[in-house]
Amino acid sequence: MLIKIQNENFFDNIMRNKCIKIINFMIISVVGLCIDFLLFYILVLYTNKIIVSNSISASLAIIFTYCLSKKRVFLDSGNYSLKQFSVFFMYYTVSIYIFSYIINIINLYLIEEYLFAKLLTVPVSFLVNYYFSSRILSYFKNL
Repeated sequence: MLIKIQNENFFDNIMRNKCIKIINFMIISVVGLCIDFLLFYILVLYTNKIIVSNSISASLAIIFTYCLSKKRVFLDSGNYSLKQFSVFFMYYTVSIYIFSYIINIINLYLIEEYLFAKLLTVPVSFLVNYYFSSRILSYFKNL
């Protein structure tokens, strides 16, 4: 005997909403990534310091991503919470620090072109950052 799920549409809606959130996060992240790459390129060009350049460019890009993701992806129409932003920014500070060193190691030992080294880290950082962004923004939504 098969069990028939009465609310098939319920599960479809949950999956559809999750996919829409991920796609919206991806679009906002791509714009943030463009900001990040452009600033990173310019800063490395003038300073020749990969870790510092990545820290600055990624920090500005995550502020942009936070503001847009909060409203457009996670549908949080409430005020910007200093506590929420602080936790979000602290998480991204650690993330940027870790990925900056990974980029530097890739650049030193594997790929001479620093932009390609940064590009290699994007898929992993996207997945990790989506996961933690969604957790941070949903946890602090009602605080």
